[in-house]
Amino acid sequence: MRIIVPLQGLLQGRSGLALGVIIPLLSFYFIQLRPKRSQQQHRLNTTPAAEELPPPAAPAVTLKKEPLLHDHHLLSPQHSEEASSSSTTTIVQEATISERALWILRSCSSEWTAVPENAYDEMHNPTGCIQLAVPINKLSLDLIQDWLCNHLSNTPGHETFLNLEEVADYEFLGGLQRVRTVLANFMGIVIGGGKRVMFDPANVIITAGLSAAIEMLVFCLAQPGDAILIPTPYDSRFDKDIKWRTQVEIIPVPCYAHDNFSVTRGNLETAYHSALQRGMTVRAVLLSTPSYPVGNVLDRATLQSILSFTHENSIHLISDEVYAGCVFEDSDFVSVAEILESSECDRSRVHIIYGLSKDLGVVGFQVGVLYSWNMQVIAAASKLTRFCGTSSHTQGILAPLLADESFIKTFLTKNHCRITQRHRKVVTALDAVGIKFAKSSGGLFCWIFLGHCLRSSSQEEETRLCRYVSEEMGVHLTPGSSSCSCPEPGWFSLCFAGVDDQTLNIALQRLQKLAPGVQY
Repeated sequence: MRIIVPLQGLLQGRSGLALGVIIPLLSFYFIQLRPKRSQQQHRLNTTPAAEELPPPAAPAVTLKKEPLLHDHHLLSPQHSEEASSSSTTTIVQEATISERALWILRSCSSEWTAVPENAYDEMHNPTGCIQLAVPINKLSLDLIQDWLCNHLSNTPGHETFLNLEEVADYEFLGGLQRVRTVLANFMGIVIGGGKRVMFDPANVIITAGLSAAIEMLVFCLAQPGDAILIPTPYDSRFDKDIKWRTQVEIIPVPCYAHDNFSVTRGNLETAYHSALQRGMTVRAVLLSTPSYPVGNVLDRATLQSILSFTHENSIHLISDEVYAGCVFEDSDFVSVAEILESSECDRSRVHIIYGLSKDLGVVGFQVGVLYSWNMQVIAAASKLTRFCGTSSHTQGILAPLLADESFIKTFLTKNHCRITQRHRKVVTALDAVGIKFAKSSGGLFCWIFLGHCLRSSSQEEETRLCRYVSEEMGVHLTPGSSSCSCPEPGWFSLCFAGVDDQTLNIALQRLQKLAPGVQY
């Protein structure tokens, strides 16, 4: 300032005044700010490249450890140490997902399924694991294959399958009308026992598989937090189809071995009143006939009794009849639709779930059916098929197949025969070595008892045995307690319709090591 003030005196006027203001400011900048910027640049230039700071990140958050959300178990020990070391210096925020999505991941954490990497192959992996845990039907696929080959190669009728005016347009909600018509007629043959029951196409909704039909119906009948009664043991898919997205609860209705796991009205009443005492709202009862995994076919008296129970308590009855065409030759299937013909119960509370995955064996076609006498359910469900409709192309292929009544009747007769023969083969082999099994009247499976192999009667011990049988003996079964909510550990589902005769023979030979009295 001692220099600036004399300068201002020499340069009188506006120029002197301006210089008197500007020069002090410039001097302050060079004296005070410039050294600091030079020091910062010096520090940056001397910082090692390996220690460079990461780009700006979102604020760090504390996340709960979810083992299923990470792949650390796939890393080598060296990489695991590196990952652990780096995690102490670098925090990476994971993308958040919804609580309901996290709930689904957590609900699967206790599940165990055999990895198909060691799948049995006669030529390339003869010691591999034979898959007998999945209820699929390959026994009569050759009949479907022959029909499709003969008709798809028939040029004059080719437009029946690939009518682009129909299949290339947006899918018709609820299913193509002509397909709903032939499907209703097909259900009359398979489920209705010929001419005993007629199904109305207006009550048919076609979905992308059975799971979609179940979820859609539950969505229409219940609110989140409501409950559905299901007799045990039941198909593990219900836990996913019913609970995952609708957030509806399942109340297991315990059924036991001394009654061959048969459901009674008394079982339902006990579970129903127990749920009411806990403040729960019960919306429906879900039955399966033939039932998976036991294979029980409900008779007329039982169906009438349960229908009366649901009617008296103003709740819905859902009948899963997807195995209707898989009953054994000496069994008689009865649909709840037949009971309704002579009943005064409220039809608007009765619904049937069906599909083509078991009876025809075309799992990959993804064709499920919701049949309901409640037209509000039908109206709502048809709109929901925008999320889960079967492709028009698939419907176009199936329509003429289902419409061929002569072929369908021949197919069903042969399918009944083949399933019956397979079941007899399995139970004969099991009986020969003393392995117990439940009596069944239909299905693609046998409900066998291996409780004598358990070191204790617990779900954990059952899971251990299941792992051992799969990994050491090479046969994959479905554990009854952990997967099917069976109240008695030690029961397993053996599905016999998904492999050829030779493979099944090998599996049964391996299972002989689990016979009572044999040290495995």
